[in-house]
Amino acid sequence: YIYLIWFSLFSLATAIWYQSKFIVAANFLIFLLVFARYSAVAGFAGMISISLGVVALISARLLNWQKDRLTIQTELMRNAYLFVALVSLPFTLWKSLPGHFVGMSWLGLTVLYYGMGLLLKNGKYRWMGHFTLLATILFILIYATTGFEPTYRILTFVMLGLVLIGLSILFKYFHSKMDSEKQQLNETNT
Repeated sequence: YIYLIWFSLFSLATAIWYQSKFIVAANFLIFLLVFARYSAVAGFAGMISISLGVVALISARLLNWQKDRLTIQTELMRNAYLFVALVSLPFTLWKSLPGHFVGMSWLGLTVLYYGMGLLLKNGKYRWMGHFTLLATILFILIYATTGFEPTYRILTFVMLGLVLIGLSILFKYFHSKMDSEKQQLNETNT
């Protein structure tokens, strides 16, 4: 499976290079079939599931970056690749790590998605961050309050608090920056 997953990335890059709509579409369907088959047979555990998520993120980015080279609409494909990453990465971390590290790893994944959204100026990654943060909060409220040792419970809640405070400050900064730009635009128009 792991060779098929990484080969699909190579195949996608080659198809984009040669501007082949058929190969892009076929590669997409094969990737989804491999994802569905592996998830049904093996669940979400190990390096193969991590590879599924990473290749899905890279494939979505590659399609978005080179969308002008293709004459087909790739929005649905990009969304499906991002959905695969949104599903496979948290579940893989949940199955692969000890329970007390899952919440912290999901917080790291949340920060990664928000960082990608800011860096690439793409709202889809921000939404992925929102959903992962929501799943993290639910996981922490359900599992961390009852099943963790006190040390890991405190550490998990402190990390969650730091991430929430950091995101609040970051969103407030960008919101005020957008408001000042709108105000300047309104002043120049009047």
